[in-house]
Order: sequence, then structure tokens, then C-alpha cells
Amino acid sequence: MRTTTRITLPAVLALAAAAAATLPAHAAPDPVRGALASVVDDAGAPSVIARWGRDGRAASFRYGTARKGTRVPAVQGRFRAGSTTKTFTATVVLQLAEEGRLSLDARVESLLPGVVPGGASDITVRQLLNHTSGLAEFPDASFFDARGALKDPLRTWTPAELVAGIRSAPRAFDPPGSDYLYSQVNYVLLGMIIERAGGSYAREVERRIVRPLRLRDTYVPGTETAIRGPHNRGYVTDGTSYADVTALNPSILDAAGRIVSSTRDLAAFHRALETGRLLSPASLELMRTPSRHASYGSGLEVIPLKCGTFYGHGGGTPGYATLVASSRDGRTWFAASATLNGDAVWPRLSTALTAALCP
Repeated sequence: MRTTTRITLPAVLALAAAAAATLPAHAAPDPVRGALASVVDDAGAPSVIARWGRDGRAASFRYGTARKGTRVPAVQGRFRAGSTTKTFTATVVLQLAEEGRLSLDARVESLLPGVVPGGASDITVRQLLNHTSGLAEFPDASFFDARGALKDPLRTWTPAELVAGIRSAPRAFDPPGSDYLYSQVNYVLLGMIIERAGGSYAREVERRIVRPLRLRDTYVPGTETAIRGPHNRGYVTDGTSYADVTALNPSILDAAGRIVSSTRDLAAFHRALETGRLLSPASLELMRTPSRHASYGSGLEVIPLKCGTFYGHGGGTPGYATLVASSRDGRTWFAASATLNGDAVWPRLSTALTAALCP
């Protein structure tokens, strides 16, 4: 789930050139490290961590402090991965479809009767995947304060309660498939569909992706409010003071954003996905192919750069901003996360991503 800062990779890439032009002097020797350092030095994030690679050569970077107000160095640890979770969710849905346990053209109302306010007899699973359902986004005012912190960070939410949050919101467009709106509701519903067609969302992600790929830092938390193992604290700010928002009940993020991971694991997942280890060629091509309305496929954002087209996802939660991308052959990749989800952070992360993918 994204907070009041709602950024997609194609949108933030449009800001990257301007950010690159204003990077400080330390950016000159190494554009990737310079842009990443700028996330802390100029955008105000307490820390940033990253890994990137090309043709078998890899690099890593960590900068800032693990906890604001201390001198403890940032760690290459875990973080709330936010909407990068959507790629995991879409992968599981497509695997279920390949197994014949789910049809992408099934109507959502037939799978989840009565769950969507106003009904969803005209919306398909496929339209949830590519955000062309027309279902509204959660109103930010329902969950977040003006800083981007959750109003009730320890509350446990059910998926049905989250979907009910759009009860009074009209469809963004009609009929489904005629336009695009990035909405967390689409992927909350996909998590519910996974549970109907397969089993527990957490168990399906674990057995289909985490265990086969040996992603040692990745897990789907239940309602626990702490992040397991080494991690950097996450913050929101009003521009003057900072609030530590690391403690969070991830049920509010659900299948749209609840996964905890690391830069190592996100990069490994995307490289495995792009090289066909998780899906058939047809399913993978569906993930990569955007609708005619946006640069978004089915759980993957399409990133056209001067040196080629890449695929990945951005994710923001209170306290964390994350970007990950890979080439089609998995040989060029990038993953980074900052401990502040704010307007000044995203263009700098994107500048680093662009420099890493197209050196």
C-alpha cells in the first residue's frame, strides 16, 4: 500500500532527469552512489540501502543511520516492501491460473460474492491484475494523517474491512477495462481470491516463491507489529520533526503490500521471475504487457529507458520507499529501499535506478 505519496516507476522516472541535474558534487564520481547518498543528504531520509548488478558483477551500498539520532550505521537488513508485494501476489495468481484452479476471465463477483460494494459482476480477475477494474483507491484520509503515518497503526484489519473502505466511492470509470487506476483494492481482492482458489495467502507465497528461491529474508507477516531481524527504523516527517513508524500492524497492507523483504531477496525474486523460473512464457509475457491505458502490466511496471526496457515495481509504506527492477534476461538489476517515503525521496531513488540499469 502507498501512503499519501503515491508514485509509480514510470511517473517517478519522469522526475529523475531533473533530480540528476541537482545532485550534489559527490554524485560525479559514481552516479549510482551519488544519487543514493542524496536520498539521505538532500531528501532527508535517515538511511538508504541498495544492491545492483550487471553481467555477473554486483555492488551494494548502505548509507545513513539505522536509527535517527544515533551513530549506528545503516544495515543491509529487512524492510516493509510495500507495493513490491503486488508482483508476488500476481505471480501466485498466475501460477494458480496455469494449474487450472483459477480463470483470469472469471468474474470477481462469482468468486467473492457480496464482497465488493455495489457488486463486481462485470469485473474480471485479469482487470484486477492490471488495475483496469475501475474500483476506487482507498481514501487516504481514512487511514493516514497529514504526515503519512497511520492513524491507528496497531489495529488488525480484515481484507473485507479494507474493501468496504471504498463503499461510498463511485467507480473511477465504467465499464471495466476502459481505463486505468492504480488501486490497492484490486490486490486486496486478489489476495482473497488466492485464499479461495489455493489456500492461506502467506502459505501460498511461502511455498511457491520464498522456499523455492531460498529467499531467507522474505516473509508474509501476520499481525505482528515488529520487523524480524536486523533492520533500519522507518520514519515519517512533517519537514521539521520525525516520527518513528516502524511498528505497524501489516494487516492494513494485506496482499497489496504486506511482505517484508530485503534488497538481496527482491533482486533475486525479480531475476528468477524474468528468467522464467516461476511462470510459463505466456504468463510472464502477460505480466510484462501493459494495458493500452498505462505503463503497467499485471503486477509489473514497465520501465522504458534509453538502454532498453526493464520491469519492476515501486512500493511505499509509512517509513519505507522501495524500488526494484530487472532486465528481461535477469543480468541487469537494481533494488533499493529508503527509510522515508516522501516526495523528495522518489526522484533520487529513480535517478539511482536509471544510472545502475543504464551506466
